[in-house]
Amino acid sequence: MASDPRSRAVGGFSIIEMMIVVIILTVVFSAAFMVQARVSKASAQITNGTTALRASLDALNALRQDLSQARIEAVALDGSSVTFSLPVFDPLTKSCLDASGNVVWGINDGTGPKVGGNCTISFVPIKKRLEAQEKLDLNGDGDLYDVFEEGRLVKKASTGTVMAMPKITLLLPYGNYGGDVDSDAVSDPIFAIAGTHQLALRMARPREAGPAQVRSFVMAFLDAK
Repeated sequence: MASDPRSRAVGGFSIIEMMIVVIILTVVFSAAFMVQARVSKASAQITNGTTALRASLDALNALRQDLSQARIEAVALDGSSVTFSLPVFDPLTKSCLDASGNVVWGINDGTGPKVGGNCTISFVPIKKRLEAQEKLDLNGDGDLYDVFEEGRLVKKASTGTVMAMPKITLLLPYGNYGGDVDSDAVSDPIFAIAGTHQLALRMARPREAGPAQVRSFVMAFLDAK
């Protein structure tokens, strides 16, 4: 009996057709997977950047809270630290003024006010970062020859007590604190006196990819010693 041509037309796919379909689906799913992976990576980078920015703002707000009331006593020549004191409660006068009406300066290290004490916020290195080793141009100058130190700011009272400080990761040139971090021909000390009763703060924050980001702020303080 002769076969019915109509039955062949609806009888299914040939092996070659099936293979072509499988190959097409494999390509489509692979492309979709790659797109999803890129989207996930970009989302993670945005999340990490937002978290780091929030940490920077927390640290900045903490510094502003302290330094807006502070008497600046010293700023390191390389800009890596600042020493200051704050108005403290004098148990004798029951206020922040002495018997002559002058501000009583000191620090509260968490155990109570210390009249005459002070506090230092300084950069503490954690690890050395070599552009050549990481194959990453950290300062955006077009080469991979530079070396940096990654670290954090630490706040320590003159009594030796380490005080609470929001964590923020900073980047400084190795062996040249206060030097140019982002290759704009401008020095980047963390702390610098900017004018009468003004303190400049520059935060060079490393990023996972690309050059460091430098944020500059100027803060006012009460008095200078």
